[in-house]
Amino acid sequence: MCTLFLRLTIVLVLLVHVTVNANSMLESKLCQYLMKIDCATKADNPVCGSDGKLYSNSCFFGQAVCSGLDPGLRPIGTENCMSPVNLP
Repeated sequence: MCTLFLRLTIVLVLLVHVTVNANSMLESKLCQYLMKIDCATKADNPVCGSDGKLYSNSCFFGQAVCSGLDPGLRPIGTENCMSPVNLP
């Protein structure tokens, strides 16, 4: 149940990210919530980002999106990913 909630939260983060600018995204309640989560404790499938990084789970990927360092960051297929990362 908690994993489903986390996945839905990350989907919402990505949807909000598409519709608002980076500054608004960083201030959103969804990102504030997501940035407080200890992603190392979340079991999930790896997510390949458009930045070429393989995030170990959707929580780490969501934190990377919320960090705003790459405003165009999107999930992509795993064939173009480099090494795994655990930090946004």
